[in-house]
Amino acid sequence: LVAAAGAVLATSVVAFYHRTGGALQIAQEQANVSAIAQNVKRIYAGRNAYGALTPDSAQQQGVFPSGMVPPQDGFARIANVWGGTVSVAGTTIDGGIPGNGFTIAYSNVPSSVCAAFAAAAGNGFDEVTVRHGLLSTGGPHDGSVLDADGRHVDPVLASRRCVSGPSTVAFAYAEFPLARETCAGSGPIPPNTQAQTA
Repeated sequence: LVAAAGAVLATSVVAFYHRTGGALQIAQEQANVSAIAQNVKRIYAGRNAYGALTPDSAQQQGVFPSGMVPPQDGFARIANVWGGTVSVAGTTIDGGIPGNGFTIAYSNVPSSVCAAFAAAAGNGFDEVTVRHGLLSTGGPHDGSVLDADGRHVDPVLASRRCVSGPSTVAFAYAEFPLARETCAGSGPIPPNTQAQTA
């Protein structure tokens, strides 16, 4: 009886750790996404576009929170808590002026936290997408997990897109977006990102 009670307690502790650990990771990366977006907007305020924004320039300009930057000289891989890369780049969104927006892409997001991370960090972005590896149909909103009004992450759609293992979750912001065409969401997905090397 004591052994059975101990096993139940151990299982409960492990389950609690995984639930709270995942929630803490989501909260940490949600804060990082918000800080990255605010830093990009602040640094590029007064410019007409984000076209010059690249992963390297983002690191040079201090876009990433200090806790994300490895303590090395030169350029190093910016990583998320799940071991994937975090990249930022300028992009053109919904046929607007060239470089009218930027994307923040997180690779290797586990399926167990993917939908919750997309929903938690996706507020205020014009597009939120979930992709698996390099798969793409090539459509302008391929992988969108926004609801029909394009304002919020659809939790059911996000859950469906997140079940296939680690994903790349990307957040796109447009300074002057044009009206969407015919699909849910409000901006294009960023290009698939591959791991950056130091």
